[in-house]
Amino acid sequence: MNKQEAINVLIGMAVCISPKLYCDEHCPFYKEDEDCKYIETEFELEEAVKVLKK
Repeated sequence: MNKQEAINVLIGMAVCISPKLYCDEHCPFYKEDEDCKYIETEFELEEAVKVLKK
């Protein structure tokens, strides 16, 4: 995972938990005719944080 991918994972998580952000406007993983499944496991979130902390 590179820095941009890590940032996108964290943005996606923020969109999921904030009532003021919307998938279709703010999520980098949004695709119109698909269900949200951008984060497969908790590991992606952990890995994203570690990448950005380096």
